[in-house]
Amino acid sequence: MPLVKRFEDLEAWQAARLLAAAAYAVTRRRGFVTDPGLVDQFRRAAVSTMNNIAEGFDSGSRTEFRRFLRYAARSASEVQSSLYVARDQGYIDQASFAEAYALAQRVRQLCGGLIRRLSERAYSTSPRPNRIADRPAAYEIRCPPAHGLTGARVHRPTGARAHGRTAPP
Repeated sequence: MPLVKRFEDLEAWQAARLLAAAAYAVTRRRGFVTDPGLVDQFRRAAVSTMNNIAEGFDSGSRTEFRRFLRYAARSASEVQSSLYVARDQGYIDQASFAEAYALAQRVRQLCGGLIRRLSERAYSTSPRPNRIADRPAAYEIRCPPAHGLTGARVHRPTGARAHGRTAPP
């Protein structure tokens, strides 16, 4: 399986990008003009979904990546909730609702699968280090195709190592 070297290669981010595009397309419709608050909230939640995946990928630790993936999943849930408001107000039809809802659901599933993969001990590269200087410069996560994920490679230049200093003993 190939390594993912950029957040853009993650299927979860790609799905979140489609969700953001759908959010913008849906909110350009006539009915939304009368509700700028909903438009703003809807778009921000969709963009937050993809941004959290990207930010987590570059966070440098599995724990942080999982945390940001959970944020992304929650933002996708917020998109789904906003879709109900839009549907109830007659801003979108059932077909548009179902399409955007399914995109948000897909993002949530992909984030959940990646969280599970990041949590598995079999995918860690070494025992937990006690000091920043002992941490590996990068680690990799390999995911089977059944989950729709190809894996991730996250660089870990954090703390003292990120600034060219050594950690205290």
